[in-house]
Amino acid sequence: MARTVAATTKVAQVRQKAWKPKVKTGCTTCRIRRVKCDEAKPSCQRCVSTGRKCDGYTAAPSRQTQAIVCGPQTSSIASVMQGLNLDSFEEQEAFHFYQYHSSTELSGLFDSGFWKFEVLLAAQTTPAIRHAVTSLAAMHRKYATGHSSVVPDDPSDRYLRFALVQSNRAIQEIVSAPGHGTIADKITMITYCILFHCLATLQGHQKTAIQHLRGGIRILREIDEEIGSSPVDLGSHPVSLHTVRGMLIDMDVQARGVMSEADQKKWEPPPRRGLQVTRAPFQTFFHARYYMETTLNDMVQLVKSVGQRQPKAKESIELVLAEYTRLRNQYLAGGVLLDEFLADPKNNADKRVALGIQLTYTLGHIFINAFSRWVPEKNDWAIDHRNPDPPGWRHDPFKEIELERILAVIMSLCTDLLEEQRRVGRSSQVRPYFSSGSGVLGGLWIVASVSKDPARRRKAIEMLRANPRREGLWDSVVAGEIAQQVLTLEEETAKQGCANSEADPEIVCRLETSWTEARPLAGKSLLAYQGEEAHSHLIRDVAITYNEERKATIEFRNVKQLKMGERGLFKRIEW
Repeated sequence: MARTVAATTKVAQVRQKAWKPKVKTGCTTCRIRRVKCDEAKPSCQRCVSTGRKCDGYTAAPSRQTQAIVCGPQTSSIASVMQGLNLDSFEEQEAFHFYQYHSSTELSGLFDSGFWKFEVLLAAQTTPAIRHAVTSLAAMHRKYATGHSSVVPDDPSDRYLRFALVQSNRAIQEIVSAPGHGTIADKITMITYCILFHCLATLQGHQKTAIQHLRGGIRILREIDEEIGSSPVDLGSHPVSLHTVRGMLIDMDVQARGVMSEADQKKWEPPPRRGLQVTRAPFQTFFHARYYMETTLNDMVQLVKSVGQRQPKAKESIELVLAEYTRLRNQYLAGGVLLDEFLADPKNNADKRVALGIQLTYTLGHIFINAFSRWVPEKNDWAIDHRNPDPPGWRHDPFKEIELERILAVIMSLCTDLLEEQRRVGRSSQVRPYFSSGSGVLGGLWIVASVSKDPARRRKAIEMLRANPRREGLWDSVVAGEIAQQVLTLEEETAKQGCANSEADPEIVCRLETSWTEARPLAGKSLLAYQGEEAHSHLIRDVAITYNEERKATIEFRNVKQLKMGERGLFKRIEW
């Protein structure tokens, strides 16, 4: 008995370990191996003595970077994270960043179950999703601690290298994984498309991002055809079909907003909606958001469809007017429901969400107002409110609404949202921001491109350029540069008082070093059209064609060129 006690006491003494604070300043190799580093420079002796390559030491982060990376100490998704099988220190580091930052930012103005719960649950059982999420988190960390609206191509950066390795591992898992063609398999494939779409947009690879989105929309259409043809078992999947459907609808609207008319004609049909809009009192922010976003997206789609394929037959015109009337009444009813919902103090607790829904509603005002000036008898589309009233335009009560007042409200809401974002992020400094869904950029772009007030337009352009952010395919800095070019072209041509200008038809764009000189392919400059009508110099159409990754050609067409079907002024841009 005494011998046993003595043995037990000896084991207890051996197992006793003096507490020492953890050192987190070792070389990258030792930190990944989880061994003590002697921190010798330039290479530690532990790595050298064991024949390993010492990857060196990470530079001490700035205070801003520390604030971004460290994050708060609690998270609602911590329980979901516990089920993940993370292989290395770098994976743990990436998921820590995802837990406290990426999951919130990617959600945008509204909380997203996809980013905070569903994709993490899927990552527990699907290695390809886990690697894709890890890659996205590492890429987002590189983006958020930088100064640009895209992740720079820097193969020497360890976070970027790690992100690319994880992305390749995800692709290898996708290729090797067996597929059975079930609904659950197709939802998994849509999840891949969304994750790789976001990875591409973070890098500014617009063409690649659009192709991933196209793949997701096509798979969703296959699911809808399968569901519509016969009753099927949707099965159990951690990612909701309704969730990814809503995300693809929003991404589809984003994509159409940055496409040329020619590219839109070759694009996929709009994804089918899963829920119908009902004019019942809003019970939650989700219902209010869904109602407003659906109404806005349907109105945007109607405006674009009429602009691309203007109806000529009487029956077609009547169908368009009937759809416009339906959406207009739906919009008006939604405004009443939203006022009633926000009148309850408890529904204003989340200021960011409340502001986001109000912004969506106000943007709908712009498109309702625009459509009220369509003249079907003349097949004339007068979306630009700076133009004089077209003769014979049909009466609509929305005409009495002052456009500038609406734009002022949009500016105020966007300003409040940006300030709220900084407040929630506990940072007074501006840093790059990324979300998968739409936010403030659509509103700022509209103000910057259609306002009659030059000061207001310049303020919107300044906000776009001074707040580097990506909302899916929309890039604030690129949008600000394009809006500045539109304003410059209009002001320059407005100063010319001659219809037959002898000026050089080659207009040079000198906004940033990324802008390059290009000759108008139509053979004329905008100056040639100055004397025809007072408003003929206004830029009505901006079409973007993506030639290569981070390169695009932009065509600016004024009122006269658009009506006559002429080609406009072409510029090349890189980012």
